[in-house]
Amino acid sequence: MIAHLARRFLANVAPAPLSAEEVGTLRRILSAPEAALFFAQDRRDQRHGYRSAATATELVAGTGPRHAEPVRAATLHDVGKTAAGLGLAGRVWAGLCLLCGPLLPRSRRVALYLDHGELGARLLEGVGSSPVVVA
Repeated sequence: MIAHLARRFLANVAPAPLSAEEVGTLRRILSAPEAALFFAQDRRDQRHGYRSAATATELVAGTGPRHAEPVRAATLHDVGKTAAGLGLAGRVWAGLCLLCGPLLPRSRRVALYLDHGELGARLLEGVGSSPVVVA
C-alpha cells in the first residue's frame, strides 16, 4: 500500500491537463451529464480517470458493445472525490489516515474524500448512469 501511495503522490504533484484529443475521446465515451461530473473533477482525477478508461478499453477490447459500461465506470470511479475539495496535502493526509486508521484525526473533508465511492455512486445515479456504472 505504501508503494502505491508513493506512486500516486508522484503522479499527482503536477499532472498534465488533458489534451483536446483526450477530452474529445472522453466526450464520446460519457453521456453529457456524466461528462459534466467528470470535468468538474480536479485535474489529477481527470488525468487518472482518463488513464483508467484507457486501461479498461484495453482489458475489454473485442467484447463489442458490452465494453462501453465498464469503460465509463472506470472513467468515472473517482467523481465522488470532488465533494471533499482536497488539494495535494489534504489527499496525502487522507492517505495517511487510511494507513493509520483511527490514530489520526479526520476532518469532515477527509471523511468525504475517504467515502468518495459511495458519494460518486449517488452522483452517478442522480445523472441517470446505468446500474453497472453506478456500482
